[in-house]
Amino acid sequence: MGTSLPFWNYMLLWALVLEQQEVAKLCLQKVERATAMTLIASDFYADLSKKWKNISREDEMQKYMVEWTNISKGIIDVSYSDDKKKTASMLLQKLPYWDNNSCIELAFHSAKQDIIARDNNSCIDLAKHSKKYDIIAHPACQKAFDSFWEMGLHGKKSSIMFAMCIIFPVLAGLLKFNSTDSVKEKIRTFFYMSKTKFIYTMIWYFAFLILFAYVLVFDLGDTVTTTQYVLLAWVVTMLLEEIRQMARSHRQYFTNGWNVLDIITIVLFSIGFGLRFTDMLNAARVLLAIDFVAFVLRLNHIFYVHNILGPKLKMIRQMFQDLLYFLVIMAVFFFSYAISSYAVLYPDSPFTWETVKQILRRPYWHLYGELFLEETEGLTDCTHDSVLWTNGTYPRCPSETGKIVVPIMMAIYLLVANILLLNLLIAMFSFTFNELNKDSNSHWCFQRYDVFNEYADRPVLCPPLNVFWLLHLFVNRRKSSEKKNDPFRVSLDDRKMEDIIEFEKAEVEKYLNSQKLKDSESTDGRIKTTNEILQDMNKRMDIMQTQMKKLILCTPLHMVKQYCDNLSFKIT
Repeated sequence: MGTSLPFWNYMLLWALVLEQQEVAKLCLQKVERATAMTLIASDFYADLSKKWKNISREDEMQKYMVEWTNISKGIIDVSYSDDKKKTASMLLQKLPYWDNNSCIELAFHSAKQDIIARDNNSCIDLAKHSKKYDIIAHPACQKAFDSFWEMGLHGKKSSIMFAMCIIFPVLAGLLKFNSTDSVKEKIRTFFYMSKTKFIYTMIWYFAFLILFAYVLVFDLGDTVTTTQYVLLAWVVTMLLEEIRQMARSHRQYFTNGWNVLDIITIVLFSIGFGLRFTDMLNAARVLLAIDFVAFVLRLNHIFYVHNILGPKLKMIRQMFQDLLYFLVIMAVFFFSYAISSYAVLYPDSPFTWETVKQILRRPYWHLYGELFLEETEGLTDCTHDSVLWTNGTYPRCPSETGKIVVPIMMAIYLLVANILLLNLLIAMFSFTFNELNKDSNSHWCFQRYDVFNEYADRPVLCPPLNVFWLLHLFVNRRKSSEKKNDPFRVSLDDRKMEDIIEFEKAEVEKYLNSQKLKDSESTDGRIKTTNEILQDMNKRMDIMQTQMKKLILCTPLHMVKQYCDNLSFKIT
């Protein structure tokens, strides 16, 4: 098979450019790798929908995108019901025309680019484009993910044995895999499993957090200890791993938010640890404390593989965006009340940072139920002497006008903020949750693929042991080069490839025929069929009328009248 795109594949692309959907569907029966072409068609119209500023044209492109996504999903449905094994090979087979990507990778990258392009959109937009997750969430794709994650290890006994191998890796030779028999191959497979890498990475990461917490609470004094240097070395190994990932993925590295968080944590740690060697110990302690929070937040990444916790992270992220919009509205009422109430309560205040802090302090804590009524009504020990309240000896007494007006202003502020705006925020969160919960399984499957693919490409040894792996690669760089381990690209021999192509063509024809049958059985299809019948009858009647007019010219009048009386229509 050549490496150039076949003729009918070109014709399909040309029909897509001309927006000739019926012609494109006819070409689909002739193309090679039809499933991949439907994914390309869906991605093509998805990109066009982003570039159109005309709403009607954008909606039309999105309609085409959904249509082709449904076609690809329908082909996979039919194929999966007929032969699960061949369907897996069809989805994982390399596509020489599309940079050797597989169908699964095309679907994933298409959905991922859509997320990046619409990163700040609302949950309505996310729900509108959730169709692109359906391919990744298909049982055929999920079965392929499970096979790479488990490597054939299923059942209670295998899970218990795998847990024992995590503690005692020498027992890995007793595991039973699908395609490995020798003890050496079993041990190698065990260590190269994405699941094994994931678990060991989490174990060592928890150990790192424990060490960081110990240093932060018990060992952050005036002198730099050995424990702190160990912690520094550990962070350096994390930096080496991030540099390796950056070198492998290039520009795509920064499109992943977790990678950006990794860089931020390492930079904060470097700055905080650097301040240890100056007289700014308190600043170093604050930076390292903030950095510890960022490192702990990084743990959320492990929840992606869980079918319940994974979608919740997506919801939290979207709710945080809702919160930002809410804060913009809240700021209008907050600052208006803060400034006006303080101006009435404490007139002619000096322009100092303490004054600014007091202006913002009261209305903020009002939101959480702290009303400061005693201060507002002047019931605490206070003074009107500017010298005493300026130097902080006594708090300043409120004005008499403020004692009357500010409680009324506070009541209106709390009515709007605590009742109206707070319930608005709850309603926004509820709407976001309901919209994302509809497609939570699809979002989880997408996140799960991302994690699986990431750990498939990671080295066997995780930080801090990855330094030995890097030394091994450096020593043996002339003998072998590290190739990207992509489990979602499978190479087949020519015979198997031809078999898969023929299988796919048969399934495409089967799916399209089933769609034609459904269309004919549907109400619209019946109406269309009835219209065709009526048009055919009208044509036949026109022919009959023409023949009868010719007959009239050569037939006596009484015979014509007798003939017309037997017909159900009049001759004009």
